[in-house]
Amino acid sequence: MSTKPNVIIFGGLNTVARALASYLAPLEGDSLVNHLRIVDKYSISPPTTYLGADFPKVVEKPNVEYRQANLSVPATVTSTFDPPEGEAPYSYVFDLSGEIRWDRPEEVHINNTCNVARLIGTEAAKRGVKAYVRLQHPFYITNKHPAQESDDIKPEGTYGIWWHETLRILGAIKDLNLVILRTAHSYGPYQTEMSTCY
Repeated sequence: MSTKPNVIIFGGLNTVARALASYLAPLEGDSLVNHLRIVDKYSISPPTTYLGADFPKVVEKPNVEYRQANLSVPATVTSTFDPPEGEAPYSYVFDLSGEIRWDRPEEVHINNTCNVARLIGTEAAKRGVKAYVRLQHPFYITNKHPAQESDDIKPEGTYGIWWHETLRILGAIKDLNLVILRTAHSYGPYQTEMSTCY
């Protein structure tokens, strides 16, 4: 058995999943993972979102797998946690899922952000993963100064409210080893979707 972990990345193909996948399973040098599974709603062959030049090469690596899936279906989420035959269970889950378009109806935000994260988080807790890492985008209203940890910031709009509520839902899941990454805005190569939502 490998001493390197098996890792799943859920969602985020249109935001930061490509960069994270390239970090965990780089084109040059040693991979940080034994097996990497990436799961999102987008097709990569043919592509239905912008993939950039490197991501298709990362997915061709023998220890990387991409699955197109509807993560709002409980049975689908459960099956994505089953490792390939002969592999150890997944140790780390990166949940980058969620609706990032501010102009979507509230029902879409609830289903694509809260419901999907709840399904993934619940299954991660059942499987006893070492860490469930949830990315929290900066959908908050702040004053004209950078926010401090002590500031009372408010979620911005419908999407901010439901991303915020998702953290409360995840925090209530028993035995979930939850890590929340609160990030700044993502900029850089291939970040086309994030730049259009602000």
